[in-house]
Amino acid sequence: MTKEAVAVNVEVAIEVKPLGKSLIGNRPFPELGIVELKRILGTTIKHDDTNKIVTFACLLSAYTETAQFNILFIAPSGSGKSYVAIEVAAFFPEVDVKDFGHCSPTSFFHDVGIYDETKKATIVDLSRKILIFLDQPQTDLLARLRPLLSHDKKSISNKITDKDKSAGHRAKNIILKGFPAVVFCTANFSVDEQEATRCFILSPEVSQSKIEAALKEKLKKESDSKAYRKELEADSQRAALKERILAIKNENIDDVRIQNVARLEEGFHETVKLLRPGAPREMGRLMSLVKMFALLNLWCREREGKTVIANDRDIENGLTIWKEVALSQELNISPHMLMIYQKVMAPLLQAHDGKVRSHQVITQHKEIFQYALNERELWTSVIPSLAGACLIDTDKDPDDKRRSIIVRGAREI
Repeated sequence: MTKEAVAVNVEVAIEVKPLGKSLIGNRPFPELGIVELKRILGTTIKHDDTNKIVTFACLLSAYTETAQFNILFIAPSGSGKSYVAIEVAAFFPEVDVKDFGHCSPTSFFHDVGIYDETKKATIVDLSRKILIFLDQPQTDLLARLRPLLSHDKKSISNKITDKDKSAGHRAKNIILKGFPAVVFCTANFSVDEQEATRCFILSPEVSQSKIEAALKEKLKKESDSKAYRKELEADSQRAALKERILAIKNENIDDVRIQNVARLEEGFHETVKLLRPGAPREMGRLMSLVKMFALLNLWCREREGKTVIANDRDIENGLTIWKEVALSQELNISPHMLMIYQKVMAPLLQAHDGKVRSHQVITQHKEIFQYALNERELWTSVIPSLAGACLIDTDKDPDDKRRSIIVRGAREI
């Protein structure tokens, strides 16, 4: 198949004869492409096309033995980071989805664990589960889950300190089993690199067109919630996607194997200028996307027992989505931070001979994004994040040594 033919196939849901049938009423599921998936998810999620596809793939990855991956949504409060996760999760069986508001490590283990008297430990079985942490102000829980997010071992022991009835403290044994798909939403831009490297880093769009579309959707939803729910329930393609997901779960797939590794490697090199130490990590994220497109269309793919074989179409689908997020993943910063650099920092540095003061950034940010960025957030979140990616640096202000200015970093993009 030529590259031109592959490119066409990526953008349309092509009807092909399935190799298998679902376990629900023996109904075959045809090929489902990116465009159609975006449309179905877009019934409630306006814009945010790449975010909703990656989030869907993440949640779908729960229905494998070890191919699960994780997402870290980082964005300002009120930007809709939790909304994307919640709306995508609505397609998945409720029994598999656990969402949490503000949640400490201790409360998390209590909420999802079952005490095993023989092992004298609380067993937390997260196999093939979906965990969504909504608007978490801190990332201490994420730090506790590092071994789980990295898939270090399928059974991990932890100890937590808990209060007993006498108001004292005692240690509790926690055993984590299996691997979940995890979505963690936070407004805290100062995320430890160890957590960031274990996740896809995403941010919701903040464009005026997206905000306007979201506003109209909210009016429609909350002005007549009963009619809104009825309309969604009557959408045959939403219902078909839910049925497909349940059928995928019931297939009990263990793994997805990628056949054309040469094309995958070639496509990856098209997205990077220079291979850096984090390249194997980025390749892993691309492979996760490819595998989930194969899992989504498993009835139209070759199978070897409980293993699905990803084909060239899955690779091209994965590359299409990966190219939208590759740069921010390579820099290990959120797309929102990358946008601040590209639309605010870089033009200012270009216009002012590589030296910019904070008030100039704040003024330009408000003009571009239509909301204020305060100086404290600039210096505690934005600048450290962009400096960590070597996009900017700081120096003493030549006019006032007590203050700092922003200068060009060592890395150009």
